[in-house]
Amino acid sequence: MLLKSIPTGTVNGVIQGHRHKFSHHWIQGVPVMGTINLGNYFNVLYLKFYNKQLYESHIEGPVPVCEKVFMSLRTCEYLSKDEAAKAGPLVEWEFHGQKVEADPEVQELFETKWLPKMKDYLRPLVMNEVILKKEINAKESKLGDFITDLLLQAAPEHDFVIINEGSFRTIWTPGIIQ
Repeated sequence: MLLKSIPTGTVNGVIQGHRHKFSHHWIQGVPVMGTINLGNYFNVLYLKFYNKQLYESHIEGPVPVCEKVFMSLRTCEYLSKDEAAKAGPLVEWEFHGQKVEADPEVQELFETKWLPKMKDYLRPLVMNEVILKKEINAKESKLGDFITDLLLQAAPEHDFVIINEGSFRTIWTPGIIQ
């Protein structure tokens, strides 16, 4: 590990990129943070200096990026009916006293520029009844089976399809998949 091999005080903090698991911890006194893919959460790194010397560091998070969260879990990830029954009601989420909501300018840009370009490609593919997601360290998953089945249907001249689990970048919740 690089942080263990460099002199103390060389680095004040590390923000990891392209990390597939959430982290916020300290190595050799240096705060290290990273967020999981899909952008559902973030961390905030606070570094306080006095006379150019770091005297305090703090990591806040994971902070969900959603307008509502399940009260007891502080998450907005899709839950099964059984999980949702135990998670409490959905409540509005605030971060530092401010309501979390979509930026109106970004929302307008999406709706006026990008959504019209996507409409020709949005069509119902299948009605999904289960959560389809990447299964960490699994040899096989429902999402992988679904995607490889679609690829095999698109190219029936082939006998089999193999894909890397790292290519899965979404979670499909029950409902219509477009």
